[in-house]
Amino acid sequence: MSPLRPSRLWRHGTAGLTRLTAAGMLFGTGGILARLLGSTAHLPPLAVACYRLVGGGALLLAVLTVTKARWPRGSDAWRRIVAVSALTATYQACYHLSAAIIPVGLATLTTVGTIPVLVSIVEHVTGRRRLTGCVLASIGLAFVGLALMFGVPPVGVSLPTLLVGVGLAACSALGFAVVNVMMSRPVHGLTDLAATGITFSLGGLLLVPLAAAAGRLVMQPSPGSVTAVAALATIPTAVAYPLYYAGLRRTSATTAAILTLLEPLTGLALSVAVLGERLGPTTVAGTCLLSVALVLAASSSSRAGTPAPTTNHDARVGTAARRQATGTSGASRQVRSSTVPRRRLVRRQRDSATAQPPPP
Repeated sequence: MSPLRPSRLWRHGTAGLTRLTAAGMLFGTGGILARLLGSTAHLPPLAVACYRLVGGGALLLAVLTVTKARWPRGSDAWRRIVAVSALTATYQACYHLSAAIIPVGLATLTTVGTIPVLVSIVEHVTGRRRLTGCVLASIGLAFVGLALMFGVPPVGVSLPTLLVGVGLAACSALGFAVVNVMMSRPVHGLTDLAATGITFSLGGLLLVPLAAAAGRLVMQPSPGSVTAVAALATIPTAVAYPLYYAGLRRTSATTAAILTLLEPLTGLALSVAVLGERLGPTTVAGTCLLSVALVLAASSSSRAGTPAPTTNHDARVGTAARRQATGTSGASRQVRSSTVPRRRLVRRQRDSATAQPPPP
């Protein structure tokens, strides 16, 4: 019996791709909701990031408390929480600082386009996944598609400013890539819900001093601003990130990073549908290339398959396979158990025959 059935692997990988796809589409609502919050509450980008992280984290902690779910236990779980919280605050701050000094399109292109490259390199170096031709092709198509979608920076950007902005965006991508690889491996005593809620709350609190120094932090409550905060904290944060981290358990971190490119596609579709923006020919071409890259990434993940988490059934199957390999399977034990009584019976008959008195 094989310890990993193909049908089980297929269902396992499909569940991961479904969750990652849903998370990527929900991520795409973050840009338009953040823009709505900034315009209605007159908040700078760093303050918007604080409200998103703290609001989403508080919502997840409330769910954790109401459902009486398990809180983190053990030193390994809390070390993971501290590391991910610091990385979350870092990549959020780097991205928003980058978007403040260079065009938002260029900052987004550098961040989103670099994440799959960095994650694939880390997985290849650590031996978690080989860089296949399909993965390299999907990353290349995605990068070209993003470049066509966001265009080139304006001529007015100076070279030092451009280098600093691109460097900050690359640091943001590196931080998210490290979080991606870390969260793809579970830690005993830490659930996805608890990890997301606590790390977002701590990460948002770490951003508060930087946001307060950069500009306005307190907003004036209004129906529009409260609705925007609630939507931003719920849809692309409290709902999307637990789905994303759960999908990471069922596929590779590289595939998950590529599927996050659904975010700019969804944001572009919402801009056209809600804001009435028009798409040029280069944007349409970039959208098509990015869609092809996503299809390649999904098909590559489906063909490769990902081992399912260990269950009692898998443990029993693995034990049986090891017994069969070492010659101590159940069948061999049964043969030996049936052979031993037969030998004893023959020995008893021989002893009784020799013990009988000789005939007169």
